[in-house]
Amino acid sequence: MHFSARDKIIHAARVCFAEKGYASTSIVDIEEAAGLAVGSGATYRHFKSKEEILEAVVNAALAQLDEDLEPANTSMVDSAHQGVDLLRRDQDLLRVLFRDLGAFPELRRRVLDRMMPSTFGVVAERTGMVSPNGDAEALAVVIGGAMFNYGVMELVLGVQPLGVSQERFAHALGRMVELLIADEWPDYQPETNQ
Repeated sequence: MHFSARDKIIHAARVCFAEKGYASTSIVDIEEAAGLAVGSGATYRHFKSKEEILEAVVNAALAQLDEDLEPANTSMVDSAHQGVDLLRRDQDLLRVLFRDLGAFPELRRRVLDRMMPSTFGVVAERTGMVSPNGDAEALAVVIGGAMFNYGVMELVLGVQPLGVSQERFAHALGRMVELLIADEWPDYQPETNQ
């Protein structure tokens, strides 16, 4: 597969920003990682600034996230595994989000405005398929929060709590949700705001 110079720059920048941080990454670092001639000006043919490269990195990651979040009619265990896989694939974006986007409030807001409703919305949709009478949105926040917490502990702290692997975590979370819905919530009616 052939990648354009622009795509190579975006991919290289994503890796560099995730590893070194935005502030510590230079255009030279990005050019070297992209396999471009350092100082040739190739980067500036595609991007006006390093900030524009960051925006392109974030936009590409969000576009991929939208593709990855297609709702599927799968078991909650399979859905939990898919969610953990997604967190694993998006570790670079999460590193950039936590470490660097605070300096870019408008870009950070755009990321959060796209990530939160789409990720939690897909979890709510999948939960609603399994438990049409349950409070799918509340369950989505619980499930998504557990997954996000596990992912952040791995990413930020570099640990798997109690040594529990991603595989074990995803299986336990999916199974717990299936059991909870099946055993505890078949007649549950969410409160409505009146």
